[in-house]
Formats: sequence, structure tokens, C-alpha cells
Amino acid sequence: MLALGLTACGGSGSPGSDADGSVTRGVLVDDRVVDAVVFCDRNGDGTLDDGETSTRTDTRGEFVFSPACAAPLASVAGTGYDLTLLKAPKARWRAPAGSTVVSPFTTLWMDSGLHLAEFQDLLARLGLPGVDPRRFDPTQEATLAGPAAALGKVLHEVVEVAESAGADPQVAFQGALAALVEHARAARAGDLLRDDAALGDLIEAVATRAFASVDPAVWSETARRHAAVIVRDGLTEVVRRVRVQGSYEAAQDDLNSGGIPAIVSETDLEDAGQVREARLRSRGDEARRAQYVHADGLRFTPAGPSARELDFTRAQLETGLDLRGSTLGTLQRLQLPLRATPLALPRHGLRVALGLQLEQDDGSQLLQLALDPVRLVRDAASGTVQARLDPRAKLFVYARSPDGAELGSGPAGFGDLDDALIIRTTEGLAIDLQVLRQQLQARLPAARERLGRLLEARGIFKLRLVVGELDLRHGDASRFGIGRVAVRLPGDEARSAYRVNGPAWVGEVTF
Repeated sequence: MLALGLTACGGSGSPGSDADGSVTRGVLVDDRVVDAVVFCDRNGDGTLDDGETSTRTDTRGEFVFSPACAAPLASVAGTGYDLTLLKAPKARWRAPAGSTVVSPFTTLWMDSGLHLAEFQDLLARLGLPGVDPRRFDPTQEATLAGPAAALGKVLHEVVEVAESAGADPQVAFQGALAALVEHARAARAGDLLRDDAALGDLIEAVATRAFASVDPAVWSETARRHAAVIVRDGLTEVVRRVRVQGSYEAAQDDLNSGGIPAIVSETDLEDAGQVREARLRSRGDEARRAQYVHADGLRFTPAGPSARELDFTRAQLETGLDLRGSTLGTLQRLQLPLRATPLALPRHGLRVALGLQLEQDDGSQLLQLALDPVRLVRDAASGTVQARLDPRAKLFVYARSPDGAELGSGPAGFGDLDDALIIRTTEGLAIDLQVLRQQLQARLPAARERLGRLLEARGIFKLRLVVGELDLRHGDASRFGIGRVAVRLPGDEARSAYRVNGPAWVGEVTF
């Protein structure tokens, strides 16, 4: 969820080049990745540099370069969201010039240094025979979707565990890829995913290399070794199930389960007894179940000591909420009560982003906010989720008044925020709207009067509340719809200051 300027237009169409070679079309895929930045990497360094053209993927994960890109392609880590995981890829992916697919497999090939025939032999050992990585979109290959999704799950999970222990996810990802190549090449010919012992050895080798990126002050060699065997035991079970599925949708719950990283985070990795227990848990039913955060209500609290909380359902918001007598500026808090399944969140918490947009129904006024990062922690006793503002958090703001005047934070956002902006409550994620008002007025003093009018405006407003990097569901485990808050830059319609994609509450509020 990064803010980046784009210097080429996106679009849709079938991956490939137009007949005259004037346009390059492709797809970014583990599952399809939406709203991610892909660029034409002219110097091949994997970094989006000044002068290199870039675009964003559309709702199908497809991208277009016009004029065509004759150089290697690369994605920017932390942008967009995977349609299955609802999270941004944690590392950059690369693909050779001429590719119509950018994926972990094209990245694996480029990092391996192997010739195409050698790499195809390696992929066959990983359950993907006859694959040309430059054209391989596993979402369109029913017979190969399962093995591809299973390998993606292994890479995602080990990187997530490493990152939770403080490692750089890009370094962990590259280490995992290197281990995957080395282990698969050294193994006997055959499908490693179909032999449980060989599969376990592969997963442990990948995890061990990824966990080598964790600071020794955080994890000793013993801790890294123990974490790797916990991951081995748990992922072996998951891969068995995922590899036989015919689509990413069919494997969705297994791919979304965060049970194994949560189990690792809860374990004293220096304690052999706890490690034995964790290995058993990682192979058990608990780790196999879908793990998610769920919410079924939205709560507004007016300011004042005697104010009563106003609870609404998602259906009521979609129909329209009547808050006449209040304005955004007179409300005390906006709250999303949350609960989580036992292994949905690691012990130290999960980083999410929050996006909020209010637009008057006639389009005359607009307020957009993005706050990142916010950390969610589950209370083990009650299952409720608590939120806290991360010390590194930044607030991105855009506002437009009826006279067309624009104001905003710009692409740098505002830092050094008052941590009271996120209310410490045992009942989910709550924004203190009065602290928000104070923060906005302090950071934009010249626009204090305009801000005041906007916050006190009355009428019908379209509301959108988005939580990024989180598998947020209803209490019955059904998924929310996906939305986006793209915080604008004053005077620049082509770029965004910050974007938050994820499960969304969408509806109308009358003030």
C-alpha cells in the first residue's frame, strides 16, 4: 500500500503484445494481484527509478504498457492486493523481457540463473511439468493451479514468519527462492510435492534459509531451527491439501489460514517442550481451520459525557444511516467492533492500514484519510481485537470544499501522530474523531476554517471504510466486498498520496 506516481496508462485486454508491437500486455499473478505497480525495468536493478515507465494492474491483475516495454518487468513490493489473500505481495517480482506474466515463478527463474530447459526441469520436480514461466498463469490452468498455489503458500508463509520476527521480507523471500532452487536441483527426479518426506525436507530447507535473515539477537540458531521444523510440520499438511485443488478459490481457506505463523509467534523457541507442543498444534485441526477477523457492526458515538453509542449493521449502512443532529465534527468516535479466531493474529499483532472516505452525494465535498500502520492484537481470553497506533504511523489527508479548493498532506503524509488517535479499547478498532480534528487543524493551520466547515457539513454523504492487509469477514465467515480509498494529491488527478485496498464498509450517512 504505497503511493507512487504512474507514467504510463493501465488498461485491459488479453496478455501479450499487439500485432504491431506497440503495446505490452501482461498479468501479475500468484493469484491475480490487483492495483499493484508494475514497471519497465530498463536498467534491470529491480527498483523503480526516475524515468522508468510504470502502470497499475486492473481488477483482473492485468497491466498494459503503451508504448511497449522492451526491457525486463518488475513489480513494487507492498502495492496492490492478492485476490485470495487480500494482502500485498511482500517482495518484488521480476520477469524477463517479452514475458506476459510476472510472478514468483518468473522471479525464481531470473534469480536462479538457469537456462530455460534447466529451469523447466526444476519446475517439473516441483509439480509443474511443461511450464514456460514467461506465459504461465496458474489461475488459468486447472491441472496446475493446485501445485502452483501450494508453492506460493510455502513462500508466503515462511516470509511472513520471518517478517514477524523482524526480518526484511525481500531478503527472506530471496533466501527462500535460492533454497527452493538448490534443494529441488539436488533432489532425485520426481514430483517433490507428492512425497511427504521429500516435501517436508523441501519446506524445512526453504524456511531455514528464509529464517537466516532474522537478527541473531532476536532468534538464536536454535530458535531458527525450531521455527523451521514447526513450519515444516504445518505446511506439509497444508500443501497436501492445496496441491490437489483445481483452483485458487477451492483452496481459499487453506491459503488464507494464518495458523502456522501464529503458532510460531506464540512459542518459546528455546523451550524444547513448547516446540514439541507447537509441532503437534501445527499438524492439528486448529491450524487447518480458516483463521480470520470478523465484524458485523459499525458504531458511532456522539461527543459529550451522556452520549449513547449508536450501533448499526452493515445492511443498515448500505440502506443509509440517519445521524441528523450530529456532524462528523461533533462525533466522538467511529468504531469497528472486531473479534478474531484463535490463530488469526500473531501474538505480537498484525499491521493493517485504514482508509476512510466521505463524499457529499452531489460530489461537492470530499474528505479522504489513510492511516498506516495500525496494529491489531487479539486478546486470548475473550477473542476480542484491540487496536493501537504504531509509532511509525502516518496520516494521509485530502479534502475538497464546495468552492473547489483543495488541501492535503501531500505524498509524505503527517508523522509524529498523537497515539490517542486510535482509542485503546478492548472492542476493536476505534478512531477518536475529536483527536483527528485536532490533528488536522494543527497540521493544516491555513485551512482551519475550511476544515471546520467540511467537518460541520450537513446532508447526505457516501461513506467508505476500508481495512487493508486483513482477511476481514462477517461472523458467519462470509467475506466482505473489496473497496479502495485512494487519497488524492491536490492539483494532481493522475497520482495518489496513498492507497488502501481491502474489505470495505460502504453506504450512506445523513448528517
